Amino acid sequence: MSIKRKLASYGLGIVVLAIAVPIYMGIKHKMAEPAGTACDRSTKCRGDSIFASGMCLEGDGAAYCTHECSSGDDCTTGMKCEAVDGTWTTETSRGMHATQVRTSQGTKNVCVK
Repeated sequence: MSIKRKLASYGLGIVVLAIAVPIYMGIKHKMAEPAGTACDRSTKCRGDSIFASGMCLEGDGAAYCTHECSSGDDCTTGMKCEAVDGTWTTETSRGMHATQVRTSQGTKNVCVK
């Protein structure tokens, strides 16, 4: 195979990835539950962008999806951005690789009802 054909092949692969990855991330984002929806530990909650995941906030006998925020404008209608102190568990999955679970304690600004 000539160098010209190899470069064309690599270029095509890069273009396909540049198109496919945002589409995949967008679909994954839309399939997750939006902020304010009832949830449990197995629920996939939507973050505030396609690159961020949400979380299930448990407390006061109820649990609902939420995500980090910096102001009330980042939250769904009917929710507000507040500092919440607690234990935060984050799950990160990298395609076919094992899921990584991290737990931390502290305060995060999240959308609350």
